[in-house]
Amino acid sequence: MIDGFSFTFPRIFNGNNYDYDIVIRKNSRITAQENYASKVFHLYKLHGSLDWEKDEGARQIQKCDFINNENPVMIFPSSIKYESSYEQPFFEMMSRFQTELRTDNALLIIIGYSFGDKHINSMIFEALELNHSLQLMIVDPFIENFKEIINRTKQSANIMLLRSDFQEFALNYPYSYAYSQEEMGEE
Repeated sequence: MIDGFSFTFPRIFNGNNYDYDIVIRKNSRITAQENYASKVFHLYKLHGSLDWEKDEGARQIQKCDFINNENPVMIFPSSIKYESSYEQPFFEMMSRFQTELRTDNALLIIIGYSFGDKHINSMIFEALELNHSLQLMIVDPFIENFKEIINRTKQSANIMLLRSDFQEFALNYPYSYAYSQEEMGEE
């Protein structure tokens, strides 16, 4: 998972971390192509997280123990919610998120989002109109509450709705052997 945080300790947020990928070095230089590790994904927490905190100098965002975090770095529902999205790390994540939505053959899986933020909805639905290879999967146990989204599925074959909670989704997400080293006999 690439979530914008470094792989060092403490885990510090830097948007450049989204530019990295994970490659398999063993046997990867036989051809000119990179041998990317499978099952790597980008995670964008556009409203922050309970396990993010600012360091003592309030310069850097880092991962922490969310149980003892009294001041999580999050965008809470308020009259300044939209303005807060222009502060770091949110601005960087929004920018990266928007860029990824325009990438060919991208799959956006949305879990736990209520579609209550007009500016994020605009990014997603505009990208669906402009990027015809973008696939959108919305996972929610109460999917019937998303009437506008249900109507959009009638106009676009690129939107999939799945009535499921996260645990059920994770346990039943199909495994793809397309990029599996083991299946290609390259163990």
